[in-house]
Amino acid sequence: MKANIIAENRIIYQGEVSSITLPGVKGELTILSNHLPLITSLVKGRIKLKEPSGKELFFEIEKGLLEVQPDEVNALVSCKLI
Repeated sequence: MKANIIAENRIIYQGEVSSITLPGVKGELTILSNHLPLITSLVKGRIKLKEPSGKELFFEIEKGLLEVQPDEVNALVSCKLI
């Protein structure tokens, strides 16, 4: 699935991922391909992206908004790369 992480008028990450784990208001969310559509707020914590190659990337965020479609995840956040 395609993942886009956007912060402060710049693209932080754009690419294919096998999973993405994010800090939701009611706990951690892990999104996989073909997930049901979802819109939710994000809280301070860590985003973990797992690329199809197995490589993992991490981003610390302060807050954000998440939109999930079956083949795409969009996160608008305040974050920094670890």
